[in-house]
Amino acid sequence: MALTTPNLAQDLVRIHKVITRGINVGIQNGSEYLRSGFPQDDTFTGYINYAHCLASVLGAHHLAEDQVVFPALRNRFPKTPFDRLSADHQVIEKLLVVTKQAITHLSTDHTSDSLKILVDT
Repeated sequence: MALTTPNLAQDLVRIHKVITRGINVGIQNGSEYLRSGFPQDDTFTGYINYAHCLASVLGAHHLAEDQVVFPALRNRFPKTPFDRLSADHQVIEKLLVVTKQAITHLSTDHTSDSLKILVDT
């Protein structure tokens, strides 16, 4: 098995694709649950766990970019809008607070209002 040299640019693109797909799957399934009703308990619990993990990964990823990646690349790529990217992350962090609250409410009350907030956010 050949070892490959890490490629930060490819890895960043890859994780963004993974997170984007995860968001799309969460929205798609949540939208379906809003239309057709809540699925069986096991499936619904899986959806809540999925949303919780996705929110955790997204938050950790942005934190890593802000604290490690952006500072490390700032001098090498001075024209990159790191300040704007960090500002975007701050907006996303605020949305993650709403998302996590919706997940918590959804896990206890199973209402379509909580699910709608989660899907919309």
